[in-house]
Amino acid sequence: MNAGFLCIAVSLPLTLTAASDTHCLPRLWEPMAMVADDSGRVTLYYGDEGGRLHRLDDKGSGFRETKQVGVSAAVRALAAADLDGLGGIDIVIATSDGQLAVYDGETLASLWRSQDETYPSITALVVANVDQDPQLEILLLTGGRLVIVDGANHFKEWTSADATTATDCLVADVDGDGELEIVLSSGIVLSTVFFQAEWDLGESFGRELFLLDIEGDETPELVARSETGGMRIFSLKDRREIW
Repeated sequence: MNAGFLCIAVSLPLTLTAASDTHCLPRLWEPMAMVADDSGRVTLYYGDEGGRLHRLDDKGSGFRETKQVGVSAAVRALAAADLDGLGGIDIVIATSDGQLAVYDGETLASLWRSQDETYPSITALVVANVDQDPQLEILLLTGGRLVIVDGANHFKEWTSADATTATDCLVADVDGDGELEIVLSSGIVLSTVFFQAEWDLGESFGRELFLLDIEGDETPELVARSETGGMRIFSLKDRREIW
């Protein structure tokens, strides 16, 4: 992420500027991201089931839709980040027809689309720097594999050899060793150095993953929504379930 921007995935109700703007209110399950710059100006992006990408700008008293573009199909996942490290915000989306695409965050102009390759059944999309080069990487769970795509040049860097049942993933330093890990909902924690398993729970963490520093030690715990709808909490530093 480029200094000067804060990019966060969100699912929040929005305050709109007028009753006539209610058509642009995203539903809670639609992919959404928020970007805040150094001045505090907030922009929201979301994709919908109708195959449209929306930009909403904070006008002081609420949000107003300022731009909208059509995309190839229903938006299944969305992330906002400075992919190439040059200072602008890029919007990465995955669509139901297996397309991965990048749009300019300011204009919503199309920058790239994976026309020569499709990514079927994308269930998760994460943007992070997993190899310490200047640009970010795009991580996808697609077709039962974890795929890593270079964020600047869009070539496929790595594909997991083994199939995975994971439907969600996240990237963070979850054990306090100073290195990023890839956490898969299937119960596996991967190193970003050699993409080898650092820990295998032997069962799924849950369907959806979140991070929260519950113990206040600056190393986040993993919060997972279980397959039955309950909540499980893991200390990945201590490699155990704590609640």
